[in-house]
Amino acid sequence: MLGHVLRRPLRPTARPAYPVSLIQQRTAATLFTLTLSPCVLVLLAVPLTWRRGLLVGAMAAGFVLLFPVPAVRRFYALDLLRGALG
Repeated sequence: MLGHVLRRPLRPTARPAYPVSLIQQRTAATLFTLTLSPCVLVLLAVPLTWRRGLLVGAMAAGFVLLFPVPAVRRFYALDLLRGALG
């Protein structure tokens, strides 16, 4: 969603405001989804038992390990934005 907003031109005939690649748009959408999904999981897991807490912790650990591991980034075709936008 964020990638779409960044890519969408202000006028239909204008060029995109921030030219980002499709892979970077997918990465932004993945980040948005991975940020929103733990919030939904925690809301659904209330009241937190130790098993539900373990599930939330495992999801958080998976999210943290997603970007530092190059093999995982290549597998999911994730590319972080480099430099300033604009």
